[in-house]
Amino acid sequence: MQEAGTPIRPTRLGVFGGTFDPPHNAHVVLAVSALHQLRLDKLLVTPAGVPWQKSGTRQISPAATRLSMAHAAFDPLDQVEVSSIEIDRSGDIYTVDTLETLTSDGTELFLLVGADVVPTLSTWHRYNRLAELAHLVIFPRPGFEGAVPPDGFTYTHLELPALEISSTNLRHRLKNAEPVAGLLPRRVIDSIDADDVYGEVM
Repeated sequence: MQEAGTPIRPTRLGVFGGTFDPPHNAHVVLAVSALHQLRLDKLLVTPAGVPWQKSGTRQISPAATRLSMAHAAFDPLDQVEVSSIEIDRSGDIYTVDTLETLTSDGTELFLLVGADVVPTLSTWHRYNRLAELAHLVIFPRPGFEGAVPPDGFTYTHLELPALEISSTNLRHRLKNAEPVAGLLPRRVIDSIDADDVYGEVM
């Protein structure tokens, strides 16, 4: 029971966005590590609806399919919730808009981003406002060790075990009927197989 006069501890909410095409075991390890290292109360996984950064670069699986795969990957984890907050909105979706939607009294926001995107943060929509809304949590990506965000951001580097798993490589393996066991959660493999997302699954 909360004692009278004792301040209520703010809710620590992590936000982990991405295309998740498909979500893989490194994503799961990242989620668990973030919960532990940041002492989060909840981690919100937010598959992108229309990822403007990747528009025109490749064909992206339908949002509903990626949301289903995200549920398969993350639903078994305690304190992790998959949200359709970005998929449900129309038009270009910007991270700053998502964070403003989640902002409330008594909530501390932690935004998880890969070190490879840190050098591009100054090009993000209303990035100064982004810096005001959330503490940046940078997870490692090869070749971007020690990445530092623009002035104005508070940030933490997340420590992760070395797991070199790439969604791009997984899509290639799936399309070419190469084995993916151990790289994807079994429930995600089953979801991909049931919906024939990328072709034959092994």
